[in-house]
Amino acid sequence: MAFGTFSLTAFTSLFKKPATTTWPATPYVPVEGARGSLQFASETCNYCTLCALKCPTGAIQVDRVKKAWVLDRFKCIVCAACVDACVKNALRCDPDFSPPSSLHEIEVYRVTETGDACAHDGAEA
Repeated sequence: MAFGTFSLTAFTSLFKKPATTTWPATPYVPVEGARGSLQFASETCNYCTLCALKCPTGAIQVDRVKKAWVLDRFKCIVCAACVDACVKNALRCDPDFSPPSSLHEIEVYRVTETGDACAHDGAEA
């Protein structure tokens, strides 16, 4: 019985359009509501640590004293729990995906003495 069902599915698939996209030939167009990568706006963040508390993987660390926000993209699963928890709308999910990487770099966002926000890759908070 199972072999007959499999055979029927395999045979009908030969005459149908592919279920997957032709990605390299056709560029990727993100769908509405896609969660590709996490983006941080340090100008609006008040470093309340709600995002870090809601993150299920521990990818976010916030240091209120140093005014530093740290994101480990290798741990982030882009579940948007932090985006929902942020009351200042300092976090958003961008529909474009981050490029693949083999280097484990941690993104650190700090507020400098002049009040400007700056990002540093590969540094610890």
